[in-house]
Amino acid sequence: MGLGFALGKTSSNAVDVDDAGEVVTGDSDTEAFRWTKGEGFKTLPRAANGKTSYVTAISPDGTVIVALNAELPKSVGWSPEPFVIADKDQVRDVSRRGEKFLASHYDAVNKIYSGLIYRRSGLAEVVFPTATPKEMSSNGDVVIGNKDFCGVTNLAPIPALNDGLCVWAMGISGDGKYVVGTGRDSVVSPLVRWRIGSPTLEYIPLPIGTHSIFPSISSDGSSLAGEAIDATGKRFVFLWTQKLGFTELSKHLSDNGINVAAWPAFQYAKISGNGKVIVGMGKNSAGDSAAFRVVLP
Repeated sequence: MGLGFALGKTSSNAVDVDDAGEVVTGDSDTEAFRWTKGEGFKTLPRAANGKTSYVTAISPDGTVIVALNAELPKSVGWSPEPFVIADKDQVRDVSRRGEKFLASHYDAVNKIYSGLIYRRSGLAEVVFPTATPKEMSSNGDVVIGNKDFCGVTNLAPIPALNDGLCVWAMGISGDGKYVVGTGRDSVVSPLVRWRIGSPTLEYIPLPIGTHSIFPSISSDGSSLAGEAIDATGKRFVFLWTQKLGFTELSKHLSDNGINVAAWPAFQYAKISGNGKVIVGMGKNSAGDSAAFRVVLP
């Protein structure tokens, strides 16, 4: 379950996972890492003049990892050797085989963010002139982002919540058909799924007093996972499927015979494209913040 730490480090966080759930990437303090079942935990070569990097995403096929080098700043990647994607602009996501890179650009003069698509050869197109990009579909054709706390896509507007407030777009399914989001401005943040082009939102039933934050979505949109806060203020990782409903990850694992005693708390989480694996960060029995990977029963 635990993935490990970089040499001399005592914390790690699994940020993303490939569609098959076999390749995990993240950070261990200031070191980017890659984990596979065959090779285990390995730190990545330092990119861009040896400066530290913070991972943001992995390509759905698991071959390309992208990160922000905060000290320069540059956006960098590994495939498997390090390369520079863009100067200053912050890479957010990468397409299936690393052909496209989604990045955000900040115009300091006009104080606005925009969404850009880069290729290995350089800047290709502007997808959001005045919004911060979040994620894109596996082929890079459908992009989501947020502007003034309101979710946007490059295809169609996202309907408002029942209270008239905006959806905060958090994830897009790999097939580009579904968006998952929360009510960023609502008193109680609902968890919603939206089929792109539909006039209505689907509300995912939550326990009374539970808030949804930082949800992720599988490639076909059928599974959700992320972080939530219950009525007592406790943070936990949730899993949702149509069949299972909304449940706490720890409970689901325990109910299926998986011992989670060594992990008192799961926190940040991301679901794999096939919906079979969840990765993230949790507190282990030693009290360390540690990266984890769980194969769902």
